[in-house]
Amino acid sequence: MAKNRCFSPGQIDSIVDETGLGVLSEEKSAILIDRLDEYTRTFLVEWRWQESPSSSDLEKLLGAIENNAKRLQNSLPKKNDASLLNREARRRLQSAAGGSTRLQAVVESVNELQTWAETARTRAQVGIVLQRRKDQARSQADDLAHIGDESQPHRHGGNAALNGYLAGLISVYEQIFKRQAGTTSSVDGEAGGPTIRFVSACLATLRANLAKGDLQCECALIQSLDLTNSALRSRIRAILKSHKGMAKSAQEKN
Repeated sequence: MAKNRCFSPGQIDSIVDETGLGVLSEEKSAILIDRLDEYTRTFLVEWRWQESPSSSDLEKLLGAIENNAKRLQNSLPKKNDASLLNREARRRLQSAAGGSTRLQAVVESVNELQTWAETARTRAQVGIVLQRRKDQARSQADDLAHIGDESQPHRHGGNAALNGYLAGLISVYEQIFKRQAGTTSSVDGEAGGPTIRFVSACLATLRANLAKGDLQCECALIQSLDLTNSALRSRIRAILKSHKGMAKSAQEKN
């Protein structure tokens, strides 16, 4: 693969061939590879963010680590504690550790662990606040975009990162091929059409690149890209329907 690219020029040519809408000019091919790279990198980041643990769960775990480190710190025998129990516990720990130096190193590490956990937990708390603000702003923007629309405001269902990626691919398709995106069905009900062929080729190519290790990924990410034409038809139709609702709302506001 070309350096810092999600798709090679040869792969772009193959995707265009699969779409069945003719050969692109050199200029349009360059635009296509740039746009696909942009949407793909955004998708990979958003997918990993989407699959990461919630800030609240992370904050709770880090808080538990911090508290346990404090308890362990308090229970360890202190150097300046002259009680018989403390001296005997410290002597036996030193014997098991193979010397006082190793025991002291562990004690210091416990102290550091408690500090690290406290710092990490504080950062996670900040992440919770920022995420709440982000979610609130996104919800308000979505509501404003659908004022006057009889349907409910669109909310991503399931894999939001993938839905956003598919919407991006549809946008690229319309920009490059100067055609309105859509889906078709054969007499037998098989999903098809150039939009589905384009999106399917993009997903298949990215899936192959990820599987080869050209881009860092997780197995679940590769599996999420394995969509049948029927599944793609359903998702594409839902995205196009959402876009029509947003366009209608914008017209009414103007």
